[in-house]
Amino acid sequence: MAAKGEQVLVLACLLTIFLNHSIFVSCQTSPLSIETTTNDVTTTGAQTTVEETTVTTEAATTQAPTTTTTQLPTLPPTVVASVTDIAPCPCDLTGNACDVNCCCDLDCTSADREVFSGCVESSGNVDDRICVQKEILLLENAPFPKNYTQDGLFCIYFDNYDKRNYYNIPSLITDTTIFENYVSKYAGYNYATQQTGQSAINNFYKVGDPVYIVYQSLTTGFLGLPSSLTSTGCSNSPLAYLKDETSSCVRQFTTLDQTTCESTTSLSALSYYTGFRLVTTPYLFTYIVNGTVITTTTQPTTVTTTTPSPPVAPSPIDLYNNTYTIDIGLSTVQCRDSAGNNITCPFPTGSVPAPTYNTGTSTCQNVVTQVKYEMTYDGTNGISTADVRFVLQDITTTNLPLFQTFTSKFTGVNDVNVTERSGNPGYIVGKPVRAGIRYINESFGNRNIIVENGYDLSLVKSSATGTCLTDAGNRVQVNFGQEMRSGCLIRFNLGMTTMADYCTAMQQIINVALEGSDDYVNTEPIKNRYVATFGNSEPEQTGDWVPILQFPAGTTGASPVQNLDGPSCQLSMGMHIQVVYSSLGSKANPQAKILGVAFIYEKLQTITYTCSGSSCQPGNANVDQSFEISQSVSFVDVSAPATGAVGDAPIFIAKIPNDFFYPFGTGAGSSIRLAGPYLFCIALLTIIANAVFV
Repeated sequence: MAAKGEQVLVLACLLTIFLNHSIFVSCQTSPLSIETTTNDVTTTGAQTTVEETTVTTEAATTQAPTTTTTQLPTLPPTVVASVTDIAPCPCDLTGNACDVNCCCDLDCTSADREVFSGCVESSGNVDDRICVQKEILLLENAPFPKNYTQDGLFCIYFDNYDKRNYYNIPSLITDTTIFENYVSKYAGYNYATQQTGQSAINNFYKVGDPVYIVYQSLTTGFLGLPSSLTSTGCSNSPLAYLKDETSSCVRQFTTLDQTTCESTTSLSALSYYTGFRLVTTPYLFTYIVNGTVITTTTQPTTVTTTTPSPPVAPSPIDLYNNTYTIDIGLSTVQCRDSAGNNITCPFPTGSVPAPTYNTGTSTCQNVVTQVKYEMTYDGTNGISTADVRFVLQDITTTNLPLFQTFTSKFTGVNDVNVTERSGNPGYIVGKPVRAGIRYINESFGNRNIIVENGYDLSLVKSSATGTCLTDAGNRVQVNFGQEMRSGCLIRFNLGMTTMADYCTAMQQIINVALEGSDDYVNTEPIKNRYVATFGNSEPEQTGDWVPILQFPAGTTGASPVQNLDGPSCQLSMGMHIQVVYSSLGSKANPQAKILGVAFIYEKLQTITYTCSGSSCQPGNANVDQSFEISQSVSFVDVSAPATGAVGDAPIFIAKIPNDFFYPFGTGAGSSIRLAGPYLFCIALLTIIANAVFV
């Protein structure tokens, strides 16, 4: 009973002391931060993790053979720093040349910038604000003023956790297992749109202005770039200044006789560069009025003093023969037969004839199928030179309707060692996917480099008759972010000695049509084909190029060719190209990087040779049959953006002042001695308790 009474007295003593002294409670909060967690793709050492599936790539531990070999030197991949905007000027897509409307391009002179119609957006602003409703703020003891927005949100205007605004850096794809893990998680489809516009007419050309021409009759017009505005037919659209464009259209003809062949202007190459002169600058129309030189007219005041003044022209003068108009020169001519195969042109070099009709073969010869204008420009001085390239083809009724392609290309007069980019560094939607062949270059010290002009990532293309065009220049370019599908017909006959030879030849022809063929590809194995990870990857930086993986059609991983007894084969009749990419850098300015590319062959299917009619007699090797092949491309976005997470709740720590036990301690500034005051309190309370209970 006495012990219990002593406990009560101790508690009462402590309570009395607390009531007679003020308690200071301070709140210590940790800075609000947003932590980034992701389970998609992380890289640690040699281990690569994709969501919950872990794929480990260990370094080779096998003993090197006794016959040592020298490893070819190569450069590692570009190191992308985390929490960094890696694209300070993404519109600078041409090395050592001025990019149109790219105001941050250091290769652009003041004269170049004067013809710009505007500036391409080169960067984005990261929004660091974190906002919450003010109603959820129960206590706010910060000494800073409150920042409320109009919609009643409390916002933090400075975020000290930078990783929230940047993409995680994924690992490259080096084997099929990692590739399949990416695809199974992120496979999807996207489509791209394109916008066009046209600038107003000025005294000197600006970007997008139509390019003028003058005919011998002194009438003026625009240099046309035919395009298809409907499902059929061609309509002339003005060629736009400094706009590299490609258009195509279909010419419809009910018959193909001599009159149609030789009288249709659109079929003749002469109509695309003769009979008119190109206007180098629209200042011509203010310099010359009604055949008279206007000497009082000067260039606009916006032109700097460094721009050369217009040349002095004699008076009188006409719009056709003057120093402001030039002829379009003939560059090269390529000829093809009715099947689309390249042939030697049957006319002298440096000339191009009009179409002629061969009544014996019912063929219209030397018909234009491709036109390419190549021009050089010099700032406000306008166009310096202009040339044209043609592709001519012999056509018959089987080639109708006629498919024509038109292209325009502009190059600066000061552009040297120009290298085309598809992004800086990340790929831009609509730009070509850069590909090349990896080989050993002795001039680089026997080092592996990439040859870009030897191989293009492309799809098979069909001719007007539906047959496959296998030439390197007759394929559809694969552009980043644009999914496509194409198909054509492969023709075979039973002129083989055995069915095994027939099946092998069919698959080889199909593979060449699907994979592409040129001088480099024919001498290098497919394993040496690579794709650039960035839009500006250098050929010498081989670490920035990934190999093209192959997924064979056979279940055992063998070649997609299987022979069967009898007039049938099991063949792979198509291929799908799958490109896996990820976004890097700032969320406000993401940069696309290709992580891997794969050729996925279609499953084997039985192809049977069938024939009908009297021509199917034994020994007739001229009977052929058409089989359709198909090819497609898709893009898979595996970006792993940072995921925002709220930090831990603040920790409240209650503290008592140093002089809490004063005057029981030795002094306010000295250390606290709890034993003496505690015993004194107990003794005092014991005496009081005994007096009360007595």
